[in-house]
Amino acid sequence: LFSDKQFIEIRFIQDKFSDTDRKSLQACIDKLNPDILLLILSHKIETQTQKAKWFEEITKKICFVPIWPIAPQQYLTWLKNRAQHY
Repeated sequence: LFSDKQFIEIRFIQDKFSDTDRKSLQACIDKLNPDILLLILSHKIETQTQKAKWFEEITKKICFVPIWPIAPQQYLTWLKNRAQHY
């Protein structure tokens, strides 16, 4: 709230990245200021896309963290397991 840093969130709603998406994302990351936190949200990124040269180049400059959703019927079991772990 009172920080000098900025937070930018980009959401990709399509299942695949278009050429325009790829070029825009690459340009955005290349020009990223250290005072800006960029969060990119998307649907599951296919393995084929993750192995693409453009994606590998981007992930050298950023932290890629895939987070898998938990199905509602699995949530209670997941929560119990996490609580027991800690």
